[in-house]
Amino acid sequence: MVYLPQGRPRYRPDIPRAERPKPTGLTFRDDALLYGVSFVLLMLAAVLFFFVLDVYNQDALSRTVDAHNVLYSRDPHLGAIGLVWPPIPTVMRIVILPITSAVGLTEFTGPITSVIATAGCVVVVNRLLHGFGVPPITRGLWIGITFANPVLLYHFVNGTAESVFTLFFLWVVASALQIREAPERAVLGMGLATGLALWVRYEALAIMGMAVVGFLLMAWVYRREGAWRDISRFESLLVTLVFPSIFLGALWLSFNYTAEGDPLFFYRGPYSINAAPDVAKNAADHALRYAYHSVFGSLSYVAQRTFQISFLFPFAAAGAAVIGLRTRRLEGTLLAFLAISTLLMQTYQTFTGTIAPWLRYWVYLPVFTVILLGWIGKMHPYWLRGSSTAQAVRAGIIPALLLLANVISYQTMGHSEVGADEQLIVAELAGDEERAVELRSNYPDREVLAEVESVLDQTEGLVLVDLQKSHPLITNFDHTDRLVINTDRDFRSFLDQPVGNVDYILLPNPRGKGVELNRDAIYTRYPNLYEGATWLELVQQFNGEYLDWRLYRVLGGDADTTQSPQTSARR
Repeated sequence: MVYLPQGRPRYRPDIPRAERPKPTGLTFRDDALLYGVSFVLLMLAAVLFFFVLDVYNQDALSRTVDAHNVLYSRDPHLGAIGLVWPPIPTVMRIVILPITSAVGLTEFTGPITSVIATAGCVVVVNRLLHGFGVPPITRGLWIGITFANPVLLYHFVNGTAESVFTLFFLWVVASALQIREAPERAVLGMGLATGLALWVRYEALAIMGMAVVGFLLMAWVYRREGAWRDISRFESLLVTLVFPSIFLGALWLSFNYTAEGDPLFFYRGPYSINAAPDVAKNAADHALRYAYHSVFGSLSYVAQRTFQISFLFPFAAAGAAVIGLRTRRLEGTLLAFLAISTLLMQTYQTFTGTIAPWLRYWVYLPVFTVILLGWIGKMHPYWLRGSSTAQAVRAGIIPALLLLANVISYQTMGHSEVGADEQLIVAELAGDEERAVELRSNYPDREVLAEVESVLDQTEGLVLVDLQKSHPLITNFDHTDRLVINTDRDFRSFLDQPVGNVDYILLPNPRGKGVELNRDAIYTRYPNLYEGATWLELVQQFNGEYLDWRLYRVLGGDADTTQSPQTSARR
């Protein structure tokens, strides 16, 4: 019984509510639960690598140092973000660094950002496989084994940009799979995701190129179907696909020009890949010297690395491309094009000698392998059926092959021609102490820099130091406002005239392993300064296990003209 405003009663029968239909797909709760579980497990892996095994990637740490310089250096400004690296991974560190630095975990900031992105990758891959009709148990097996690949697991939790880049890459893939049913939404998603990926790694240019190739192929094959015949609509979709990357790329060039006076500083700067001393064109005994300017050598190297990281990938990519063409479901062919885009980039870099022999450039392959297999299963759902044979294939044979790929990846990490940090993991797990000690010589010597920090605590005044080998000091020193470093806007003027501007100069031994004089700003200006000068007084020499340092007090005199070596007595 209900009452009208005038007080007159009106009878209203009780109508039973229809039961709300239960969602058949994955819900936000499912995603949140999977993200939380993945985050915890991945964080445990990050702790294992960083704190237990004491293995980290120096490029990842350099991004953390850049973020630290933006917030806590003597001259904090956004230009200190480091214009060689695309900005998104460093911006993520800037956001959480106030929290991690407050609890003494500054150097662990990078792994935290990687774990945040990697857990998101797990959720997206799960959604993609669910959309392909892969059963839950099979999804769990495939995803678990894929993210347990040792190369992928290490680089997805160590603070490098790979996990963030893969997250945007997966956004491109998820959008591309909708391109026939909802082309406007798909192309917009692909364009935005590729543009953001460009602000993570420059391999996004290859993704954009292959996305355009795949889109043009679809437009040609479907040219007689419906809206694909509309040339104006085709042009609009193509512009939507490429505009975000063009705009964000131009914006990045403008940032480089504004901060460094060179729009191509990210390519020509002293710490860029093009200027790095370990590329083939700058090293006669480089591991990839046989591939430099050799088409066959470059293709052989890329193929070798591909089979070492995920030997199923080439077969899955070829299968998706062919099936897509034969069935006219070209979203599968586009998926295969996107999957091989990074390989094309690595082939070009190998040919030009601008690539290092690190395994992280191939870290995307295991993820794409299971996505390609899932799409093939959707088109030919043999292993998605309920028969015992199908179950054996999807839950037995394929996981076994994925595990075999993981074993091969682990063995590859122990090769002498991969990254020192990648080799170090195998050496530590194998208990090879001699090999581990040799590999750790590539790392900054934390113990000796802790001694330097102790001595500096007893002094006052500004200290001129180059960033190259001093990362642990910069992130751990309590008085970073005393360090004059490369990102300070007055660094060049202080470097040209240290007398009267700085009180101390801290120098690594230029003959120490890993010290490149062509990238050290101080040695570029004063090549023999480690031996002393008339305007310097040696305060203390610090003998490290891998690298020695000297701390000089700056005296009077003309810093531009007096660089004579000190006598042995003054040392």
